[in-house]
Amino acid sequence: MRSRDLRAVEYFRWDGRIRYLGDEFVQDAPPNQVPALVIRVTAEGTQRLRGAGFDIQLRSQLGETVVTVTPISVPRVLALLGHE
Repeated sequence: MRSRDLRAVEYFRWDGRIRYLGDEFVQDAPPNQVPALVIRVTAEGTQRLRGAGFDIQLRSQLGETVVTVTPISVPRVLALLGHE
């Protein structure tokens, strides 16, 4: 979890230390497995999905909406080509 607002990080109340890194408060999430992740993209928010090799600004890509992110496995060659 990263946010410039400490209250946003504290909201989750995870165990562990909240640290200041660059210009953001950061706390590592505990291990968790769910079949899908539902994200409400809001006009006020700056929700983004960031991982190895990608960084997606949800509001600029999708507008205000509710997004369901479901992990899937695809052959590596299709992932590299950008196809499902």
